[in-house]
Amino acid sequence: PVSGPAPLTVDLWGDGVDDGGRVWFTWETGDGAQHPGFQAEHTFSRPGVYEVVLKAVDDEGLEAASTPITVAVGTTPKVTINTPADSSQFVAGQRIKLTGQAHDALEGWLPDASLSWQVLLRHDDHVHDLLVARG
Repeated sequence: PVSGPAPLTVDLWGDGVDDGGRVWFTWETGDGAQHPGFQAEHTFSRPGVYEVVLKAVDDEGLEAASTPITVAVGTTPKVTINTPADSSQFVAGQRIKLTGQAHDALEGWLPDASLSWQVLLRHDDHVHDLLVARG
């Protein structure tokens, strides 16, 4: 999904196949706005989660729509790492329990699967990437 703080401006790009007849394309942004054509720029001024769709209608009235694109407009989630404590030290081979939580102003408490972890080992004057995990 596309996300960012309000106001959020997005560039919309579509593609289609011309079957020899006339085809009209319209972006529907989920906030009531519509933009004609394959390409458009739209600014979401209010926080919310929007479904953006590119619709096509040909000169015979046949219609088609793209898979929706989710656009989340608002503040970034507040993330808390519960364990381990900040600046904790560990020895090689020691098991470390990673727990945390995140709250989003638009979606509330986020599920564990939406969290990702990156564990770094700082050693002398360089850093080792030890673990990248989700959930």
